Amino acid sequence: MFRAAIASLVFLRSSGFVAPAARLSATAPRAEAVSTEPEWEVTMSGLKFVDDKVGDGEQPEKGSIVRVEYTGWLAASDFKFDSSVDRGVPFTFEIGKGNVIPGWDEGVSTMRVGGKRTMLIPSRLAYGEENIAGGLIPPNSDLRFECELVECNTGALAGMAVGAKDQITGLTGAFGANPFTFFALLLVVTIVGPYVLPEDSPLMK
Repeated sequence: MFRAAIASLVFLRSSGFVAPAARLSATAPRAEAVSTEPEWEVTMSGLKFVDDKVGDGEQPEKGSIVRVEYTGWLAASDFKFDSSVDRGVPFTFEIGKGNVIPGWDEGVSTMRVGGKRTMLIPSRLAYGEENIAGGLIPPNSDLRFECELVECNTGALAGMAVGAKDQITGLTGAFGANPFTFFALLLVVTIVGPYVLPEDSPLMK
């Protein structure tokens, strides 16, 4: 009897008979997996980026002084190690000068003012084998940055203009804490105000 049961199973399998449940599972459409990963653009150097918002302002060139709002994380652990947003002051640097990590020089240089970009920077374009800030950024760490290009200045007075604007921001924040702050602020505005402040700025009236 046992042999007969085995023989009948072999017959059913060879004859093409499939149980209803098995037949349904074989023919039922399968749900497609939806990817939530961003579509990274990859440069020749290995820098990856995705534009969260494409700006419509000026694009930097070599020598441009740019101001960038950013937040940085370790790519492997999502540990936030630094943020200009938290400090309330954008970071200023010169494109192509080499005073930032290579990934930043390359990644910010192809943005436009008003744009927001997420960059995934491999360690060789970041700090490499260096141990930064006592282990805050361990050696060979890939980094992820969210950046917003808020300003771009080009020309001989670009650095002076941006530096003066940072000083004015700091002095304005400290106004009232020191009676001599007013005179320092007045001096800065008088000398460089016409270069860095819009005509409708309260400080220019």
